[in-house]
Amino acid sequence: AINYEENVFFYAYNRNNTDGSLVTKDVADFEAAGWRADRDTKIIIHGFGNNIRSQIFLTLVPALLANGDYNVIGVDWGKLCPQPWYIEARSRVGPVGKQVASLVDFLVNNGLLQSKNLHVLGHSLGAHVSGNVGKHVTTGDIARITGMDPAMPLFLILKGDRLHKNDATLVDVVHTCSGLVGLGDKLGDLDFYPNGGSHPQPGCGLDLLGTCSHSRSYELMGESAFEKNGFPAELCDSKDDATRGACEDSNATANMGVNLRYQKSGPYYLKTASSSPYDLVAHEVAQRGA
Repeated sequence: AINYEENVFFYAYNRNNTDGSLVTKDVADFEAAGWRADRDTKIIIHGFGNNIRSQIFLTLVPALLANGDYNVIGVDWGKLCPQPWYIEARSRVGPVGKQVASLVDFLVNNGLLQSKNLHVLGHSLGAHVSGNVGKHVTTGDIARITGMDPAMPLFLILKGDRLHKNDATLVDVVHTCSGLVGLGDKLGDLDFYPNGGSHPQPGCGLDLLGTCSHSRSYELMGESAFEKNGFPAELCDSKDDATRGACEDSNATANMGVNLRYQKSGPYYLKTASSSPYDLVAHEVAQRGA
């Protein structure tokens, strides 16, 4: 049997500790890392074949800390999801989520965290791990879970442990590689489909394996941290309606990303630029500046 406790690692970051410190379920570790109980907390969970040194953390940790004075935790379960062993990694999503949930419960029970200030962000298989954190916490509902291109393989039929909108008070999802490696289904309260949500995303070329489009989800999330009103999207029933400009309630908009703003739940569509900055307005400003 796998000892999950010994194979899931936690790193704590904040504005005074941008390199991160390895922490365990020990209050002293969190104090040494510069943790503060009065901050909002973000937990980032990587996907298949990644670990704490992967691009998702290099992108999201600095972006989040630029956006707010947060506690950030990076979850490293890389030893349990190495390539090419996808089927094994897939089977570990529930237990890894349970490990993270027990850390959350520890923090809440020790007065270091309030569930209402917690936002969990997961990419690929990590999006489903995030859902399982929400399913397994015992100290109160997580405020928000953001799924970044939740993985599709083996989640179409086996739905019990995949990300679900009941896993947190608010669940928002960004789909960028639907149908290839990502799951296009509506999974959250809000589901965002940049450029239709499928691959290849603009600027990704042929992207035969979908790698570029799949990682675009966290690139967009990272950039959204720098935009207070970035990535405006339109509530729309389908990709076809969005393409035709035939969305029924065209007044219903939402801003995708870290600084999520919305009035209504539902599926949202938007276009992005093909290179960074991806937000269309920010891109135009940058082009003019150049």
